[in-house]
Amino acid sequence: MVAFLRIFSVFSYCLLAACLRHIQTTRLGLDPPTINRLNGESFQQDALATFNGYQYAVFWEASERNVSVRHVVVARRVVGGEFEKLVLADYGQVEDDGHDVYVA
Repeated sequence: MVAFLRIFSVFSYCLLAACLRHIQTTRLGLDPPTINRLNGESFQQDALATFNGYQYAVFWEASERNVSVRHVVVARRVVGGEFEKLVLADYGQVEDDGHDVYVA
């Protein structure tokens, strides 16, 4: 029975994968050069939120002047459109702490 379930599970996964297709890849920004990851952590929830026809994302981005300083970026777009970004440059994060995760 266990072998049957494994085979069925693999078969179902293959069917699902055959139905999926890649539509588009959007790069919001480069991950800051830190030892710990600041964006896309395994415990981060809702990195991309959709509400009322817009998609919102919040993430860290390195400062243009000093890559050791990171700023919060709020981005939004009409679903399927291009992202607009607002950099919150009034706060510079300098600690290399992967627990500083923003949620949209």
